Amino acid sequence: MSCVISVNIPFVTGRCDFYGRNLYPNTAPAVKHAYLDALIAEARSVSEDLGEPVSCVAFEGGALGTIEPQKLREFLSELASALPLADGCFVSAEVDPGLLSTATMDELLAFGISVLRFHCLTSNSIESERLERAGAVGEMAKSRIVLESAGFFNIDAQILVGLVGQTEKTVLKTLRELVLSSDVNHCTLLPARGSVAGDAVFATEMFCVASSFLKEHGFVQYAPLCFAKPGFELAIEHVRKSGDVVGLGPSTVSHLGDLTWANGGDIDAYIRSEADPEVITESVVEIAGPLASAQKEISRLWQLGSTSLSVDFGNLVCEGRLTAQGCLDFDEVARRIVAEFVE
Repeated sequence: MSCVISVNIPFVTGRCDFYGRNLYPNTAPAVKHAYLDALIAEARSVSEDLGEPVSCVAFEGGALGTIEPQKLREFLSELASALPLADGCFVSAEVDPGLLSTATMDELLAFGISVLRFHCLTSNSIESERLERAGAVGEMAKSRIVLESAGFFNIDAQILVGLVGQTEKTVLKTLRELVLSSDVNHCTLLPARGSVAGDAVFATEMFCVASSFLKEHGFVQYAPLCFAKPGFELAIEHVRKSGDVVGLGPSTVSHLGDLTWANGGDIDAYIRSEADPEVITESVVEIAGPLASAQKEISRLWQLGSTSLSVDFGNLVCEGRLTAQGCLDFDEVARRIVAEFVE
């Protein structure tokens, strides 16, 4: 047996409300440093309970490139010391196009990076302006110079679907320009959230357009939002919905053995308490009885790549569209389950 560690890096540059996550733009370096120190404290705390090697580390949420290289080196070194990493541990990290420096790439290579997940979003100039982002094609060209110099050729392109004003034509153009490249082996379709998102029907249409295109070009859908060339599936997507996953940082949900727990979303409280479990843990519940049944049903639907979700166990009712509309992702459902069964 092995487990996955999901590390929440909530820092970004520029606008971020369209992600639908708790992210923090343009954060002061001192706050980032304090947050990383708290992550290490939490990693040391949970490592005592793992009892098994860590097969995958995923840096998720924002962009790892927002951390200056020297601090990133210290953080990754301390994280490797705090956790029992397995040989050949699979490592993924989310980054922004154009903001991956050679120094940052060197630190990621030293840590054993397996795949870089780029927030490509769109290649359309009007859509980019709406998101207040620089053009992804030009920014990815900058990043590819760094990648080629490092000899690294394994990319996940994250594409936004359901954006107001998006059309079938712009979606297909984005996929052709940002996904049909020899170094892109994986594509994640991100449902647009917030004020820039269209309605559910529109989001479904755009998702279906993108999904069909990817499948026609050799990508296999192995999880609700994830498509990969054969052999390039992401380890965390395979494990996180039915195996042991420990989330580090605020707004994370963990499943380990017979327990599931959720961390609160207050980053200030997380930093002040130095990730003290008694302060940051929002709820803990043993996976048994109705809760176990609910978890198994959600895992089953996830493994089938189901686009719909309907779970009804006693007072717990969770319904929604997992894939097309993106209104219920797994962590959101897990939080509802935890809240329902905590006394």
